[in-house]
Amino acid sequence: MPAAYGAVAGMQLLAATDPAAVAAHVCALTGHLHDLLTAQGEDIASPANDDLRGPQVALRDRNPDHLAGHLAARRIITSPRNGLLRLAVHYYTTESDVDSVVREIARYRTC
Repeated sequence: MPAAYGAVAGMQLLAATDPAAVAAHVCALTGHLHDLLTAQGEDIASPANDDLRGPQVALRDRNPDHLAGHLAARRIITSPRNGLLRLAVHYYTTESDVDSVVREIARYRTC
């Protein structure tokens, strides 16, 4: 029964959002993330073009599992896969969240 209450609440939340606003928010954040990581010298695997990039930014890394572990220890959840670290952006993600993950990746690189 608790799962049903959670599902209803989630559906109500989604029904109250404007899909175009969600898409614009996510696109702006992935663009910001892409730009910051590129400026930091990261090797980005995701397209730079907003129209081609989805709701995530992927960066190439020699040991994405280790980087993901470093970030997870700081309560930043990512997805390491096949030599990439995927950073997903959602409607509830903020610009401050993006800035935090970029800062933590920079700290990881200096360790």
